[in-house]
Amino acid sequence: MDRQRSSSEFLSSGGLGTIAADSVDWQEVRNHFVLRNDMIYMNSGTEGTMPRRVLERYSSYNWDWAKSPSYYFFDSRRLGVRDYQRANREAIGRFIGADWADICLTNNTTMGLAMALLGLPLEPGDEILTSDQEHWSLLSPLTLLEKRGINIVYVPIELPLKNGHSVIDAFRTKIRARTKVIAISHIAWSTGARLPIRRLCKLADKEGIITVIDGAHALGALSLDLSALQCDFYAASGHKWLNGPPGTGVLYIRDAAANPRRLVTILAENIPKIEEQSICTQLQVRGCNNTPGFAGMTDSAAFADDIGRDVIEHRILDLSGHVKQRVLEVWGAAALFSPDPASLNLCSGITSFVPSSDPAAACNRNFIDMVVNRLWSECRIYVRWVPIPKSVQSGDLRFGIRVSTNIFNTKCEIDRLIAETRKIALDLTTSGGDGAY
Repeated sequence: MDRQRSSSEFLSSGGLGTIAADSVDWQEVRNHFVLRNDMIYMNSGTEGTMPRRVLERYSSYNWDWAKSPSYYFFDSRRLGVRDYQRANREAIGRFIGADWADICLTNNTTMGLAMALLGLPLEPGDEILTSDQEHWSLLSPLTLLEKRGINIVYVPIELPLKNGHSVIDAFRTKIRARTKVIAISHIAWSTGARLPIRRLCKLADKEGIITVIDGAHALGALSLDLSALQCDFYAASGHKWLNGPPGTGVLYIRDAAANPRRLVTILAENIPKIEEQSICTQLQVRGCNNTPGFAGMTDSAAFADDIGRDVIEHRILDLSGHVKQRVLEVWGAAALFSPDPASLNLCSGITSFVPSSDPAAACNRNFIDMVVNRLWSECRIYVRWVPIPKSVQSGDLRFGIRVSTNIFNTKCEIDRLIAETRKIALDLTTSGGDGAY
């Protein structure tokens, strides 16, 4: 049976019910997730996990698709596929503060960044500014453009980040006549530093520079309003902090109908009259879309809206602040790669640190790797290690443990993480084995 998915229907069929910010029962929230009870999962920066209701509906969408594939590809209101995924694009647009016509649903952040960067009318000798703390999803299309004669300039970001002014100043000094694009993360994937994107976009607008933002770690973790952000392109994932299905994401294109940046479609079907549609719709028409996933992502957005986007942001930052504070207490300021918890506007749900008061430990990948592996094998605590470049040009790396705390985590879990990490790190450094540094 077809339906229009609405927030009220979502709640009545098993959601949380509207919750006031000061009365959230976070154990109740945790009960909506199907994570194993014998583990602590702190890796939403790589992939989140669907709430039970979203998972059940996602499963039903896949069953519907399998029973009548073509109908659910072309006509189903239930899955929101009519008019080039319009219902799903409208739902996600409302969630991030954007018009549906400026939304293209993608498989992940990587796809969205490639669509934007590789579709711009750049010429050899043009210049793109980026930071020295970017993920491979952004670096990959930049590397391809560099092979085509585009000059890529890596702007250093201070570690740990202490204020947003330094970022703005660093980029301002690198702008030249042929600077055409600033491509940068909203939240740095390795350190969790939240960059001053709104001010950076304002600077770029003033200089006539295109902005392409990697929002992989913002969607679902921050209360976004892309129309106020004033970026030209914003790519994000639905499967991380939003806790949506795998293979889901979004690309926002400002004023897609006019397409002032003259983006061309690098991944689309050139069907008759498609060029009459907006650039977002053109990019949406690319064969068989992941419609069950897109429909599931809108349910994840409804779940988040039910709790409250501001409430979720506050909760994630509070948990992340607890991680940072415990790191400072146990190992000191030199151990923390992420911004200080007192600088809340620079923080996110990601915390990266080295479990040692000796800075040399950060240069020992084997030590960090062994700590992470033992946390999982001995304690069933899932985190990951990350490389943190001193500079892209030198290739020098430090290594840290990356902790991603989502709404289903607790401060008790964080305390256990720190206690077990301390125990394992101490054992490795005193045993004199391969983990010594």
